[in-house]
Amino acid sequence: MIICCYAISAWTQVINLVPNAGFEKIIGRPEKWFYTGKDFDLVFEDWKSPTAASPDVYSEKIPVPVFWQEKGFYKISPYSGKTMIGITLFGCNLGKLHCREYITAPLIEPLVIGQQYNLSIWVAPMDRGVKIDLLQVAFDHELAQTIDDRLLDLKPLYNMPLTNINGWQKIELIFFAETEAKYITIGNFRNDEQTITIQAPMINKEPFAYYYLDEMTFKKIPPILTRQEIDRYDSIELSNFSIEIKNIYFDFDQIKLLPTSYQELNKLLLLLEEHPK
Repeated sequence: MIICCYAISAWTQVINLVPNAGFEKIIGRPEKWFYTGKDFDLVFEDWKSPTAASPDVYSEKIPVPVFWQEKGFYKISPYSGKTMIGITLFGCNLGKLHCREYITAPLIEPLVIGQQYNLSIWVAPMDRGVKIDLLQVAFDHELAQTIDDRLLDLKPLYNMPLTNINGWQKIELIFFAETEAKYITIGNFRNDEQTITIQAPMINKEPFAYYYLDEMTFKKIPPILTRQEIDRYDSIELSNFSIEIKNIYFDFDQIKLLPTSYQELNKLLLLLEEHPK
C-alpha cells in the first residue's frame, strides 16, 4: 500500500524562505560602482539582477562614489546590520538610465499551493526622489532573465502598498499561494503611465523613484499544509532500491550548496528517518 503525503517538519514551519534576508552575506564586490546587472551579481551568491539594469549594494565594503553621494544616494543607514540594497522603480519617461531595477532569488523551498504566507520588507525612499504607491512581488518557476533593462513581464503580481513618509517603513503582504513557484522577484512591473506617484519631487530633487530595501521575512502562516513530494511505503526492498536526487545546485567550481538544494535534501532526510534500517 502506498501512503502519500507527509507533514512538514518543525524546521520548515519556522524558517525564513528567502536566503540572505538582510543582504549581509557578501561574497564579492563590483570592479566599479553598479553600472550593469552583472556588477550586482558579483556581490551575492543568491540575490541577482534579472536584467541589465543595476541594483545597488550599500555596505562598508563597497564605497559609494562622491558623484552619487552628491545626488542624494546613501543618505540613510541600513535598517539593520551593515548592508542594504537600492533599486530604481520609476523615471523612464524622465530619462533615467536603468529606470526599472529588480532583484530576484531562489526560495529556500518552493511555494505550496493553498498555503498562506506572510512577506514583510523594510523599505525607505530616497529623500530627494519621487515616491510611488506600490512595491510589487512576482513568483515564478524559472529564474527571470532578460539581456537588456526592459520591464519584466512576470505574473502573478502581488502589491505591497507604500506610504508617503520618509525613513524606514515595514510593508507586508499576506497571500495564499496559487503556484509551486521557486523564485521571488521584487520591483515595479508597471510602466511609468501605469505607476501612481504619491509625491512629486520638489525643486532641486531627482525626477525618479529610488527605494532602499532591507531585512526581508517570508514565512508560512499556520496551519502548515502537507506536500505530495515523496511516497511512503510500508516496506522497502533495500537490496534493489534507488532514490533519484534532483535539483542539487552549487556555484561554479564551488563545494558549497546553494539554498535551492535544501528542499530535495530534506525530502531524502525525511525518507531516511521514516526507514532507519
